[in-house]
Amino acid sequence: MGTILPDVSYVYSEFLLQPKLQDKEPSIEGVDLSAPFARFKFDTSKTWREQTLHRLNLAFMSSAMQSVTGHDMATALAKEGALGTVYCSQTVESEAEMIRRVKRFKGGFVVPSVLSPGMTIAGAMEVAKREGHGKYPVTEDGMPNGRLVGLLTEDLYSEKHAPSKVADRMIANDKPGDFDRLSRYIATDDEVGDDIRKANNIMLERARSRVLLIVDKDYRLKCAVFRKDVEEHDRHKDKELVDSQKRYEVAAAINTRDFEQRVPAVIDAGARYLSIDSAQGHTAWQADTLRWIKKKYGDDVKVVAGNFVTPEGFDFAVEHGADAVKVGIGPGSICITRAKFGVGAGQATAVRRIVERRDMYLKETGIYVPIIADGGIVNPSDAIIAYARGADGIMMGRFFAGFHESPTDVENQDIESKDGTKFTALVKPYWGEGSDRAKAWREGRYDQADVEEGVEGYVPYKGRLADTFPIVLREIRTGIHKAGYKGIKDLNDNAQLMRQTGASIREGNPHDVYRSQ
Repeated sequence: MGTILPDVSYVYSEFLLQPKLQDKEPSIEGVDLSAPFARFKFDTSKTWREQTLHRLNLAFMSSAMQSVTGHDMATALAKEGALGTVYCSQTVESEAEMIRRVKRFKGGFVVPSVLSPGMTIAGAMEVAKREGHGKYPVTEDGMPNGRLVGLLTEDLYSEKHAPSKVADRMIANDKPGDFDRLSRYIATDDEVGDDIRKANNIMLERARSRVLLIVDKDYRLKCAVFRKDVEEHDRHKDKELVDSQKRYEVAAAINTRDFEQRVPAVIDAGARYLSIDSAQGHTAWQADTLRWIKKKYGDDVKVVAGNFVTPEGFDFAVEHGADAVKVGIGPGSICITRAKFGVGAGQATAVRRIVERRDMYLKETGIYVPIIADGGIVNPSDAIIAYARGADGIMMGRFFAGFHESPTDVENQDIESKDGTKFTALVKPYWGEGSDRAKAWREGRYDQADVEEGVEGYVPYKGRLADTFPIVLREIRTGIHKAGYKGIKDLNDNAQLMRQTGASIREGNPHDVYRSQ
């Protein structure tokens, strides 16, 4: 006969944070959303910031999903101080290249998309529409490190030029009069080095130039600097998540199948954070993966193990070398594992069970292991409750999938709401790693390829992350401040929560009024 545990499977929305005295300081802007990201020896005489080199300036991670985190999302999040997790349901080479593209950004130095001379203007316009800007270097072979032969800018073409070749419209180094024009946009890597200030000064000296192409002595393209990126770097430099070389941080997802090939490739590309992408992490395969990584790389690489929902799962993960533990089976908006198989736990319960075991482990060993709550975040209040339940950081998929920087294209779709209202909206596709759309990669994550564990759908298009993410952060900070807490760690240590009934949930939402349509 099976055992029925005394725990009840709760979700975030079933809890209310109880307020305490609200001090004048910190201000809403001063609410601390940073958190540790890797295990460390805890010293009660010091703050956690003084004890760990590995932390998130914003304790948010994006999910390792095909429809959520590629190199653009990871770069955008690092600018804000958070961490993107590039998905592993792709070839080893493709994931490693995504990691390289994030690391090469280096506070303004970009490995840009390039065009080939033989591409049509129509093709170039498609690239510009997809990427949102209009200045592209042209290389001889159309490769990012090819020999530079020209530059195409948005003022050199229009719809009427669609059938023309890029070579016919670009500023070229072999056209009479063009070489001097092109040279205004070029600097050598010896001239600039890795100093973004030098690159920016060169652009400022050339009044019309808003892009600088960096080439080597053989005229091969190394990288590019765009004025808008330098300006953005200046705005974000105090909060960016960067490594010791000032390159953006990024996490690489790995699986328990091809880790011996994938891990060296993503580490060589620059990743120092790995996240094991598994729906159920309490397996012999995950033990093998953790042991192999720690034996080969030791503490030079930090590994987030997951996913778990039991105290025993936490013990298993740290026993085999996990630096952080990811919690959650089935709370995601597109995941059907719990509904289909009856396996897992409500996310609020799962987080608390593992946090309680983590705190006991801290007392036993003096080692603090961060907890990442993966999934189940629908609105800012869910994030606040996740931190109040003890999570150091949260991982979200649906929330980030709607931003411009996610890997999918914006679509105009006819949508029907729950109440039957039909409307047309800009959306982005969103699907689970266990869905039929990801079938080719399911075996690596779910140990099967023929059983669906996720669904496909759409999420509203939200525009660029830098425009909307700060608004959500403001809402979260406001909620924490309103309840009288100073930040995530204060919530972790001191939050008091109350269970609420279904009637209480209804009462807390708009009710008993007429609302305009």
